[in-house]
Amino acid sequence: MAPLDALVRLPPPQPGASMSTETPQLQSPKTTLLLTLPGEIRNEIFELCILNALNNAKTPRFQTVPAKKGFTITALPQWNGPGRMRAEGIGPLPLLFVNRQIHKELSSLVYSKVEEIAIGGYFLQFRNEDPSPRWDVAYSLLKQHPDLQKFTKNVKIMLPHTRDDLLRYHWESMGYKYQRNSGRCNDWTILPGLENFLCTFESLSTLKLVITSELREPPDFEQLLPLYDLCGERTTVEILDPRFGDGRALFGSPWAGRWTHSWNECLSKHGRI
Repeated sequence: MAPLDALVRLPPPQPGASMSTETPQLQSPKTTLLLTLPGEIRNEIFELCILNALNNAKTPRFQTVPAKKGFTITALPQWNGPGRMRAEGIGPLPLLFVNRQIHKELSSLVYSKVEEIAIGGYFLQFRNEDPSPRWDVAYSLLKQHPDLQKFTKNVKIMLPHTRDDLLRYHWESMGYKYQRNSGRCNDWTILPGLENFLCTFESLSTLKLVITSELREPPDFEQLLPLYDLCGERTTVEILDPRFGDGRALFGSPWAGRWTHSWNECLSKHGRI
């Protein structure tokens, strides 16, 4: 494809204007030649650009986990700030920055190729914190791109959890004594809102729930059954070790094993398996 500067429409020369040997300065464009092409041709150009970006996605320099396949979007609730949406598995697409109309058209095609949307990864700052407001922010980020909810088939949910090691460091750094398992844990207050939001995905096919076990008795897994039923047998639940949060030492963790056993009992009790 020609450089973006070549797509800028230059103003016609004025009658009687003298020729100059100086390099002409590009004017601020009101339109581009690309927008004068028929929509079908623009779509072909955009498809080629997206394909090139997908094939040239940069791999992190220091990568400790296997690279994800396909183009993924992650909506991250955060302690500070309004939240953020991160794209992985796609290279640069400079056409996204030409103008608003091209950004809109190209974004629709880009988001139709998303392999998976992941929501979560946020752990509680204190046990009785209600994570629902943070998750509502993540939902609002995704709602700004309706094509994601229209085309995405695979959704991964990383449920909020507490991290006693980080909480202890957080409170002790401020001179307070942290007591493990103190206070009621409100991590799953997000479930009703999460279920309603997932129902807006028109093409939802598979759902993955990632749960980080904690150093306490298993929760009431019956609360997860409405989410499980959204995709039925195509719903998978992964319970991670509380010490790492990335699946390591899963089989050597008595807490993760206890939570996994409790979840399987819940499925059996309610006739899901």
